Amino acid sequence: MFSYSFYKVVHIFGILLTWSALGALVLHAANGGDKSTNKKRGLVAATHGIGMVIILVGGFGLLARIGQMHGSGFPTWIWIKLGIWVLTGALIMLPLRVPKLATPLWFLIPMLGGVAAYTAGYKPFQGEVTPAAAVEAPAEEAPAITPTTLEAPAVEPAAVPEPIEE
Repeated sequence: MFSYSFYKVVHIFGILLTWSALGALVLHAANGGDKSTNKKRGLVAATHGIGMVIILVGGFGLLARIGQMHGSGFPTWIWIKLGIWVLTGALIMLPLRVPKLATPLWFLIPMLGGVAAYTAGYKPFQGEVTPAAAVEAPAEEAPAITPTTLEAPAVEPAAVPEPIEE
């Protein structure tokens, strides 16, 4: 089983791939490009798709590491994250089909990422607001080393038998 930190890196890597692809596509459409002029359309689509899968694998790995059980019903914050994931997947087709939305998407996509980050970090709609750092798998705490723990324990000297006189 991989660690919480490993899944976090995987999840963020997937986000970077996906957002890079969306940024490239939005910029191309904002500059007046279309499907026929986009020579790297396949690369952008593949990067987006691979990133989406990696986001999902990393996200569900994170859920497993924080103890979210299968079939136990997801809390609202997970449904929000899944909704953002679906929306992010659908955004790949929007810039080239509706080029006038390319410039607004340039600003909307990072805001969507901000909402996703807030949702993951604070897990709203579950009672209290808890930063993600407090939810991470607790580290094993080592016993505190103090000067008194480094000293040898006081030991009573063993009783020495008296010599036998003959």
